[in-house]
Amino acid sequence: TNNIVNYQNEWPLQEDAFYNYLIGKYGSEEKIFNVHHYETKEVKSSLGVTIVPQGLEVPSTYSVTFYDNGQMKTESLLDTVTNYEYEQKIQNERRNIFLLKTQFISVALETVEDVLANQSGSSQYVSDELTRGENIRLYQ
Repeated sequence: TNNIVNYQNEWPLQEDAFYNYLIGKYGSEEKIFNVHHYETKEVKSSLGVTIVPQGLEVPSTYSVTFYDNGQMKTESLLDTVTNYEYEQKIQNERRNIFLLKTQFISVALETVEDVLANQSGSSQYVSDELTRGENIRLYQ
């Protein structure tokens, strides 16, 4: 339900691990707060029609020109997003965990049991309740 394959890279980091990640990625505290990119602020016409939606990633020179009530207007409403804000947004998105609805749990368990069933004759089969595994040494 969450499409998490590698919990070390796709799971939200605790505060100290997040800080260490930022230092490792950007090199210094100063660079953590450098500009990562710019995003648009919402631009609407006098009639309330959205000309530019909020949150589009754009270059620092971005502006939009449009007609409003017979006059040409140019708007350049941008928000600066720092490296810290960018990385923090990713961390916050990872904190949204979706749970499997209870009505689908039995179906999911049956599917997993079918896929992982111990099959007689396989190299790892010991008995219906026991399968031989390998030590894959996740941590060194």
